[in-house]
Amino acid sequence: MRCCFCCPLAVAAEVKQLSVSIGFPVNRTEILPQFGDNAEQLANLESFFSSISPTDIDSIRVNGYASPEGDFAKNLKLAQGRAQALINYIVEHTQITKDKLYLDDCFLSWEALRPLVEESDLYHRDNVLILIDLATTDRSESAQRSAVTKLQQLDGGAAWAKMKRDMFPKTRLTQLNVYIASAQPEPEPEPEIEEPEVEVVEPESLGQIEEVVEEEVVEDEPEYGYFYLKTNGIGWAMLVSNIAIEWDLGSRWSLAVPIYYSGLNYMTSNLKFRTFNVQPELRYWLGNSLCPNSGWYVGAHFGLGYFNYALNGDWRIQDYDGKHPALGGGLALGYRLKLHRRWMIEFGLGAGVYHARYDKFENHYGGQRYEIDKRKTWFGIDQAAVSVVWTIPYKKDVKGGSR
Repeated sequence: MRCCFCCPLAVAAEVKQLSVSIGFPVNRTEILPQFGDNAEQLANLESFFSSISPTDIDSIRVNGYASPEGDFAKNLKLAQGRAQALINYIVEHTQITKDKLYLDDCFLSWEALRPLVEESDLYHRDNVLILIDLATTDRSESAQRSAVTKLQQLDGGAAWAKMKRDMFPKTRLTQLNVYIASAQPEPEPEPEIEEPEVEVVEPESLGQIEEVVEEEVVEDEPEYGYFYLKTNGIGWAMLVSNIAIEWDLGSRWSLAVPIYYSGLNYMTSNLKFRTFNVQPELRYWLGNSLCPNSGWYVGAHFGLGYFNYALNGDWRIQDYDGKHPALGGGLALGYRLKLHRRWMIEFGLGAGVYHARYDKFENHYGGQRYEIDKRKTWFGIDQAAVSVVWTIPYKKDVKGGSR
């Protein structure tokens, strides 16, 4: 993060600028020339002030910043201590007198953190930016604590850990705003124009004064755009090939569509579990809405399944005429755990009720059909999964670029 030393444009002002960044170690307020590139930055600062006559400077306002981790009150003291350290350094190493230096705003460095996040490949980056913007807008202590808590919870703490390691060290810094006194002549004052008298109507009572209610800041519901490609290990253990795709419908909703297929016998023709099954499921995620599709979920699913199975007994069961799949649906409960930036593991268990029409055959090669179009309603476990999940982002960033 490069902090700009600048003089704001006014009606009469001379512009001089210098970009420097004075960094600080964690929990430290003293300026260490050997830290980072502070030596170079301090040399530039001293050179800048030596090129300006102290009489040309109207005022210098110094800001200090602390990274968001840690106690809120302690961070504010750190920010103030860093700003004061730079004031002391300028007084000791330049000809600028203390009466021209002012301690200005000292706060958590959300403005410095935002571009670092924006340029990163941070997972759920858009959600992090939303929280940073909210913390920048509302600087009350409660809003700051809320933003920090949500950032720490986001993505199971992975986003916070990455920012703490790679970004926070760059946000512990100070900033200067230098106001240059102008030598230009002041413009002539414009002639005064008499304002017409306006009659002021006093309210009859205090009850007539309209109450101003502070508008509540409402968080925008973030948009999500991810596909989830997955496969169930329990299915493969039963020699049933399978694949599923899931995609976000909102911050707490997703739709999963798994497909199972098996055309194999288990060692002999008398032992088999052949199936073609589709089981679309609508899911509601119970965790943090800013960390979508992770943690616990509940789901409602519909099932359609063709079947042909035999358990090494006397009979083989197959869907009626090979054209009438079992139909039904049920409810499921599951949990998804993040393993890596794109990899997750998911556990799910569901139960449902199904109506089946089937034929019954003698369980041997060329066995005769024994019963035709039998019907049965069945209730039980219809879903058991331990799935590996690969996350595929597909939407664009807030500014329009691809992820």
